[in-house]
Amino acid sequence: MEERSRTNFPKPTKQVDHLNVLSKLYNEEKKVKSISERIWKDSQRTGLDNHNLLVKELASFGFTVTKHFLKEGNFKAEYSSKTEGGPAIAIVVEYSSMQEYGLNLVCEAGLAASLAIKGAMDSDPELKGKVVVLGFSASQSYDSKANLVKEGVFEGLDAGLMAHPSKFNCAFPSLVSFMEFSVRFKGEQVDAGYVPSPGKNALDAAVLAYQSIALMRPFLSQLESVQAILKDSGIRANVIPGETGMVVHARAANKHDLSLLFDKLTSCIKSAGSATNCEVEICQEESNCCDNFINNKVMGELYKENAKKATLSFPMLPPDANPPMASTDMGIMSHLVPCIHPFFNIFTPNSFKFSDFRIASNRPFAHRGAYLTGEALALTAIKLMRCPETLAQVRERFLQDTGESHQMVV
Repeated sequence: MEERSRTNFPKPTKQVDHLNVLSKLYNEEKKVKSISERIWKDSQRTGLDNHNLLVKELASFGFTVTKHFLKEGNFKAEYSSKTEGGPAIAIVVEYSSMQEYGLNLVCEAGLAASLAIKGAMDSDPELKGKVVVLGFSASQSYDSKANLVKEGVFEGLDAGLMAHPSKFNCAFPSLVSFMEFSVRFKGEQVDAGYVPSPGKNALDAAVLAYQSIALMRPFLSQLESVQAILKDSGIRANVIPGETGMVVHARAANKHDLSLLFDKLTSCIKSAGSATNCEVEICQEESNCCDNFINNKVMGELYKENAKKATLSFPMLPPDANPPMASTDMGIMSHLVPCIHPFFNIFTPNSFKFSDFRIASNRPFAHRGAYLTGEALALTAIKLMRCPETLAQVRERFLQDTGESHQMVV
């Protein structure tokens, strides 16, 4: 009887890919969880400490690692299939000492996904592609990824995946454009009890500007928000401040809308300066901006399908609930490469930046959520490697979205 050639065997099914993913995740779960716990536990750890930890562990798993990739604190780790060809899939992780963001879980989900993709490629020589783990220190400025664009870091990538902990599961979070700018009001400092008349009260200018911004808020759209604080508001109550500052954060659906909002804010600020006879200086730097994130609908639906297989659920938000809104400097990557950035539930009542979010990010439910998310990310990436037709649909959707970049894709 003639021996069957290898090429005549049936191709691996979705079930086989899933089993390969589950097998790798089961074998590495304790190790990946311990890495996450080390990042979480030590409040003195810096982004550089976590960089060193992650590159060491990824190298031990067989990845080719580039330390301090183009910038101190960043890294790139690559692993290619035994058979050449296939798409290059990026898994993005972030790390720093800012534990209230739950970045240990970002790393945990990313590591789980990367190892699962590697395990699937090792188990099936016909699964062609490359997994690229991109690590970024979140303590860098908002333009950290923008600078990497100039270096061509994202060229040659076919897709980018990242996940972040939250208080709910969401495949298509609203990640909007963001800017930070500072304002200085300059008046004339005098003794309020002695000769107040020549004084030009910079604090009055700042308070008036703040009130004007506050009165704008009811008229902002659902995807717009503004926050502001006062700085350097004086040294003594009986001295009229000669100089006062503000820091303003603004968000809008995309950079076009953000530019319009910025114009309104500067109008409020300049009017306050004019009314109080104070000079106004507005400083807005590109390094304190980030673009909106374009959710690739094809990849997002594929992720959602795989997440449900991993037992993650996606309940509907109440109709009157405001959409969750945040920003990420990964936004610029989504304008260059098809990307998804799902949120996963760690069962805490508050979003990140709250103290209880930090506590929740090391609980068993949180680690389990990160691992299940890693499973879903891995299955999504493997589908893109396995199915050129799906990857073509992802690219087609990406071209549609970026061709209409003035609109936000939600």
